Order: sequence, then C-alpha cells, then structure tokens
Amino acid sequence: MEVYLASPWIPREWVEVHGLVPRGLFCAPVLGTLTPRMAEGICSFAQQSLELARRYCDRGDAVVFVSSCDQMRRGFDLVGEQETSNAFLFNLPATWQSDAAWRLFRLEFERFTRFLERIGGHRQADESVAIIIDTALGARAKLRSSWNKLRARGFAECIARLHWDGCTIVESVSDVNGDAGVPVAVVGGPLTPAQWGILDAIESAGGRVVLNATETGERSLGLEMPRPGRIAGSIDSLARFFFSRIIDVWQRPNTRLYDWVRERIEERNVRGIVLWHHVGCDLWRAEAASLREAFGLPILTLDSEQAYSDHPRLMHRIAAFMEILR
Repeated sequence: MEVYLASPWIPREWVEVHGLVPRGLFCAPVLGTLTPRMAEGICSFAQQSLELARRYCDRGDAVVFVSSCDQMRRGFDLVGEQETSNAFLFNLPATWQSDAAWRLFRLEFERFTRFLERIGGHRQADESVAIIIDTALGARAKLRSSWNKLRARGFAECIARLHWDGCTIVESVSDVNGDAGVPVAVVGGPLTPAQWGILDAIESAGGRVVLNATETGERSLGLEMPRPGRIAGSIDSLARFFFSRIIDVWQRPNTRLYDWVRERIEERNVRGIVLWHHVGCDLWRAEAASLREAFGLPILTLDSEQAYSDHPRLMHRIAAFMEILR
C-alpha cells in the first residue's frame, strides 16, 4: 500500500519500516496542475492536496495530514469523515522546547504506528530498521551537499524525487558557475513542481538561488543530525530523532527556523530574499517584516496567484528586484 504524506515532517522512514510505500503528497507530479473549484480565501495548495487525497483514498491508499496547517486539518475532516477512509491526522505540537511538546509528539508517534499497523503495516526486524534509517540519513546528507552542484530546478527535482520515491540520484551539471548571478534565497511555503518556473525566472533575470528554504526545498531535508547509532530497537529514540529535525514557521518560537536560515544566508553570501507563499497562507505572508528585521536584506514577496495568472508581470518584478540587488 502507498501512504501519501502531506508534510515532510511526517517521518517517511517510519512508513518504510512498516513495509509500506511512503510518498510525499506535497511533491506529487500532478500537484499544481489540477483545477478544482476554488473558494475565496482557500489556499490553492491545500485545495489541490485535498483533491489528490480524495483520489488516493478512493483507490484504497492512505493519506496522512498534519495539524500544523489549519486548512490541511480541515482537509482531514473532509476526507476522514468516511468510515472506510484510510486517512490519519498527525498532530504536530506548535511548540518544541517544552517537555509537554515532546510528550505530545511521542504519543502521536505511537498513534501513527498503530495506524500503520491497522492498514496492514508490520514493523521489520531491528537490523532492517537500522539499514532503512542509515540509508535515509545518507540520502539526505548527499542532497544537502549538492546545493551548489546543481541549478535551482535540478536541486528541487532531486529533493522532490527523494520525497516521492526515495531515489537520490544527483547528476551535477558542469556549467554551474558558483560566481555567476546575484545570490538569493527563496524562503516560504511549499513550492510544487508546477511552480519551479519561478526558480528559472530568477536565474533568467540574473539571480542565483543559493538557498531554497521553501517547505519542499532544502529545508525539507531537516536539521542535519548526527547518526543516531543503534536506535532501531528504541521507538523513543527514533521518535525524538524525528521530532528534533523539524524546521518550520509554525513552531513557536520559530527561532530554530531563523537560526537555520541565518547560518546559510551568511555562509552563502545571500544578498536578497524572495518570500514565497500560497494565497490564503497567513503564516508565511506575515513573516515579511520579521525576515527583513532579522536579516536586513531586501525582500520580494511572491504568491501563488501571481505565479500563474500574470507571467509577464512576474518576470518584470523579479528582474526589477535583481537590479536592486546588483
């Protein structure tokens, strides 16, 4: 059975440990090409994710939603209202520094485990679990080290492939010039395959995306953690490992997100930030002032509506932003 995960913070390795096939719903090849009827104020990403979730559940697969997004949580209510639906809501704690937050995640991890068992999953032997975890750690480390070996779209494709089928083929391109273009960071919510043209547009305008900190970009690989060693037999250690690698805007305080971004902005000499968010996503839209104050860099805000409806205007805005940064 395939299990579609609505967030990179749901541990795909744990699905694989149970003999099921994890797939990142957020990087499904068709995501962004669907045309469901949209209601005003509804996030297009959440709406399309809901449409896909319904399709997958109808054919007998499972979908895991997260509580960190109000609209995704509502999507679970709609899909999970059918008794035969293989839908699950993973409640991610909004805070991360307290013991209470850890205990909540630990309980949800146990509940998630029971869900996987209910839909036919069976936990493999400890030796197999260790191999799965070590392989996943190696794959993520390989991708993290490839950010400067690929063009922005190529890097996004490699990350999406990891989340979709676990593949980590990295094909470096020989004509990537690390000194060419104005170094910029793209920060924000999910950037779907259908929206990768924004990365191309930045490069065409003379920019160079040295940091893809969207929810589906480099940030989705999680914090770089030391290899946990022989933790296969300890569910508690595995749960803590998965809990500790989350980096997102909804966490309070979201200092872990800002620390992660700051380290890479300084290391890669970023000169401007493109803030990307979906229409209806209040969390990321509200971060513009905080990002400007935290990093002292020019900010260009782009939303998913602009990315689709007014391509010439989008190109002009990006080109004007690059001129400011030169």
